[in-house]
Amino acid sequence: MKNLILILFIVIGSACYSQNVNYNKIIMPNNSKDTLDFVEKLIQLAWKNYPINEVNRLNREVAKKEVTLAKKSWGNNLQINLNANEATINSGIFAPYQPGSANQFFPRYNAGVLLNIGTLISTPTRVKIAKDELKIADANINSAKLAIRAEVISRYQEYITAIEILKLRIKASDEASIIHLLVTKKFKKGETDLEEYNKSFLTFNNAQEGRVNAENMVSITKARLEELIGLKLEDISNSKIEDIKSFDKKGDTIITANGLKYIVIEPGFGEKPKNGQTVKIYYTGKLLNGKEFESNTKDPSPFKFILGTKMVIAGWDEGIPLMREGEKGKLIIPARLAYGKAGIKQQINPDNYLIPPDNLYSVPPDTPVVFDIELVDIK
Repeated sequence: MKNLILILFIVIGSACYSQNVNYNKIIMPNNSKDTLDFVEKLIQLAWKNYPINEVNRLNREVAKKEVTLAKKSWGNNLQINLNANEATINSGIFAPYQPGSANQFFPRYNAGVLLNIGTLISTPTRVKIAKDELKIADANINSAKLAIRAEVISRYQEYITAIEILKLRIKASDEASIIHLLVTKKFKKGETDLEEYNKSFLTFNNAQEGRVNAENMVSITKARLEELIGLKLEDISNSKIEDIKSFDKKGDTIITANGLKYIVIEPGFGEKPKNGQTVKIYYTGKLLNGKEFESNTKDPSPFKFILGTKMVIAGWDEGIPLMREGEKGKLIIPARLAYGKAGIKQQINPDNYLIPPDNLYSVPPDTPVVFDIELVDIK
């Protein structure tokens, strides 16, 4: 029984040891019918576009040609000579085959074959060396496949990790900003001392520095990944923005079918809000001429509302879902999505909300407006 178990272990071990890597699947071919996930697509692009891989391919082609030359090199060892006997054709000296002439004993033409035995024997060895060089070229290609796959996966994970860290830094920065605003307000009222103010200011600065460093790391890791694949992540065909976790860039602009325009000021790296979720924002409303009519940026806490429930103007319900958590952007909203024909009348006295004359408006009727918005939080 023990011997049977031992034999089974040997057989199983031998089977495992004999398994070879299928290098044809390390990099999926371009004509593969399999549906590739995004990482496999990146690996495929890196293999196609990274310059050192072309060097390996050319080395293999050279090795293949060397094998062909070595196989045909046996012909180099064979020499064939054909000579005419001058004495047999020069009748001016001796008549051909004249009795007593030496020409009777020598043929008119001489043919000979010279075979270099030494080099002929060495030809099979040269063929074997050429084949070994081809195997080395194949091994280099297989090694490059493994290296490219490992490097793409590594750099992709670094990129994803940098994004996740940035998300945390954005939240920490936003929280530090809110706390510092509260402490600043208390300090101005004399409700706290300078030490607490300086402490909150230092915390806020550190959080901002951490956010800047995290944003820089996202840019660096993204560039390192793009170096391998030879393309920008955004330019990869048939890839969804969520698949690559690539986010809006400063200056990106979206214009909706309703004429609302959104411009990214500072990219965010969180999720996009959906209808029914509670969002928290800081905002500043302006007319197109730059005149400010409303803002909450000096408030200790952001304004919150439930998205898609008509608690706010239609331009916010339509525009804020275009933003990501932590993002700052500009919404340019047509009048029909803002305050329409009613506009916003000025308040003569904010304490008693007296209605001013019809010609006094902070936002005149049928006037488009601009909102600078920071999406602080999504719940």
